[in-house]
Amino acid sequence: MQNPHSIVHYGIDDQQQSIANAVKNGQWVSAANNTKWSELITFMQNDDWSPSYRYCWISNKFISNWDVEWFGHLPYPFAGVLWLDLSTLEHQIEKPWGHKKIIDHSARFKNLLVKIGLEFEQREDVIRIWGYLPKDETDFPPQTNFVQPHHIFSDTWK
Repeated sequence: MQNPHSIVHYGIDDQQQSIANAVKNGQWVSAANNTKWSELITFMQNDDWSPSYRYCWISNKFISNWDVEWFGHLPYPFAGVLWLDLSTLEHQIEKPWGHKKIIDHSARFKNLLVKIGLEFEQREDVIRIWGYLPKDETDFPPQTNFVQPHHIFSDTWK
């Protein structure tokens, strides 16, 4: 039985039929489930750093712009996510001299995804998490719209 208050089910009534049709017509097989998506989302919402992400919607192949907001901007319901890309590099500016520092979160994220049981692959500095199989490799690694967000005053909120 589905929990109607689960974050991954938000909007499921409105989208369920279009997702089911896309899965059937595209002959997709689910590689993720609500429990796995919930574990990933919960981790990202509680982590000290929020990676950039983008997703592809299964029913119309829409590819979102990159975002870093892990609460209200997520693509609900996650049953419609064909894949989700995560940026693995954190760009920091050290005070007081303004030196740039890059932290690679690849190993940490890959360990998390293995623990959760999500199907994924890394190319360059992006990890793609597959919501459905066979793997859709559209724009992977990202070429066309990858723009690393620059957080102005990001340390103000810490």
